Amino acid sequence: MFSVLTRIRLGIVAGSYVLPRVVRPITPGALWLGIKWWGVGTTWVMIVLFCFVAVVVWRLVVFSFFVFLFVGIVDCKLCGNRS
Repeated sequence: MFSVLTRIRLGIVAGSYVLPRVVRPITPGALWLGIKWWGVGTTWVMIVLFCFVAVVVWRLVVFSFFVFLFVGIVDCKLCGNRS
């Protein structure tokens, strides 16, 4: 019923809707670390920002994958396919 491309799009849309609510709690901590380490050197700030972006992207990928699987399972149940 749904193509693979449609499932991927649904996962990305759902991830972009839910992601800000998931990431919001860690944002102040990342900003505080960036401000605190600013005097030490920009290398530490870049490391913190890289880790923050990596966590955000990882959560988006994982959530999109689970939405992709869920849509596939629902799609199989609706079509009657038991593969």
